[in-house]
Amino acid sequence: MLVIETMAFPPVEFMRELAHHDTVEIEQHEHYNKRSFRNRYDILGPNGAIPLVIPLRKGKNNGRLITEVLIADDTHWPPKHIHAIQSAYGRAPYFEDYFPFLRALFEDIPPTLFEFNVKALSLVLRLAGIRIDLQRTKHFIPYNSNEFEVIKDYYTPNSIDKIPSNPYIQVFSDRLPFVPGLCILDLLFNIGPETSLFLRTSRLIQARKDIAS
Repeated sequence: MLVIETMAFPPVEFMRELAHHDTVEIEQHEHYNKRSFRNRYDILGPNGAIPLVIPLRKGKNNGRLITEVLIADDTHWPPKHIHAIQSAYGRAPYFEDYFPFLRALFEDIPPTLFEFNVKALSLVLRLAGIRIDLQRTKHFIPYNSNEFEVIKDYYTPNSIDKIPSNPYIQVFSDRLPFVPGLCILDLLFNIGPETSLFLRTSRLIQARKDIAS
């Protein structure tokens, strides 16, 4: 059993962890941590990685129960994210196959960050052909649990560049070296139906040691 924090579109390296488990529990009894991918994901632009942030309702969110964190409803962020994704991946090989599903996702935004993330993660798992029993924790699972495998906050914006990555062809490979640490959308749009096989071929067993060192 793997326990993770909530993310909408996790990094490719994180998704490789998920692809090696049959059951995954999303921690719903934790508190929001702003220094994470909980409301952020990175896509690739012509000049490198572009962070896209899901805006939150104004107020003190850091330390708030994750299921109570509300998405801002006074901005026009969904069209902006859709436009950014379309601009970045419009010429990717499998863009047309997956983009309609993403557009539909952004047209129906739940009020809370947690619910949106669960909805988004469920979608990308389905599009990637990864069958996982996605559950929610019944109580808080500590990081040092002896009962579960816990990888909460191992993959963060500050640590992702320390994690080994397996390169694949990206949309701007003609002008940029391989850019690691991007979200699962980058892999989906570029290699399509091979995504599941790519994620399952190797597991980042060394990753946590690299981050800790």
